Amino acid sequence: MRVQAGYLKIVASALIWGTVGAFVRWSAVPPLELSFLRLVIAGLTLSLFLPREPFRVPLVSKSFLLVGLAGVLFAADCVFFFTPCS
Repeated sequence: MRVQAGYLKIVASALIWGTVGAFVRWSAVPPLELSFLRLVIAGLTLSLFLPREPFRVPLVSKSFLLVGLAGVLFAADCVFFFTPCS
């Protein structure tokens, strides 16, 4: 039963991701603003699921820089994806 629920979630996320281009085309929001709003909403949503325990994260570590680079690359990916769609 758990496997079927996993497949259902994968299919649902693929359908949602596949229709993003159509919604971008129909919206009147510029691509840069749409990318910003998408990343802010995603960040706020993900912050709700983070653990509430206090922990220290070194701001200058290899993993922190790697995550920061991944965030910058994902933001560029959003801009480059939404620009041709709109």
